[in-house]
Amino acid sequence: MISAGTARQTNAVPFALGDDRSVVVAMTDPDNLYALDDLRAATGLRVVPRLASDPAVAEALDRHYPTTDPEVVVVERTAPPARFEEPMGTGEVTDLASRLVDHILPWLPQIVAGSSDKLTSVLPPDLRRLALALKHRLDAAPRAQEAARDLVKRPADVDLQAQLRVQVRQLLRVNPPFASEVRTSLARGSSWTKASG
Repeated sequence: MISAGTARQTNAVPFALGDDRSVVVAMTDPDNLYALDDLRAATGLRVVPRLASDPAVAEALDRHYPTTDPEVVVVERTAPPARFEEPMGTGEVTDLASRLVDHILPWLPQIVAGSSDKLTSVLPPDLRRLALALKHRLDAAPRAQEAARDLVKRPADVDLQAQLRVQVRQLLRVNPPFASEVRTSLARGSSWTKASG
């Protein structure tokens, strides 16, 4: 269903078919909307991304899509994965997760339930990119998604807020480019408070 060229270009490896006309793929960047669109177009199915490390995806690509395939020779990785400007310590990641959850809490119902198209129409411009990235991360991590859904039901529950912070901290820890994007967005001092209406 997914050619070697598409798999290598999107840095994704399919590993399961769902009963609901979906394909589950391991990806190094599950919030890459272009890659997800390419995979949807290639398969005709709903794509369920799951986060995987770059070495694990590279090994799976080499194993399942050997580079002797002429199609693969044409498609090469063009850039190394993004890295932090500087390493983050555990304390900084924990603080970043707390600040992110505090900022997105008013918008969490829209982030959890909304489609990517709907999110771009209901969120403030300075929150859209980060909210879309967070949504794709949540969708790719079942425990984080469950923590977010539980918090949507009871937003004032401090224990549920703490659960989501733990899950977001893990998402930040395993994805340095996402953590860097969050850090940069929060440093800009975005005004993400929900407009009273």
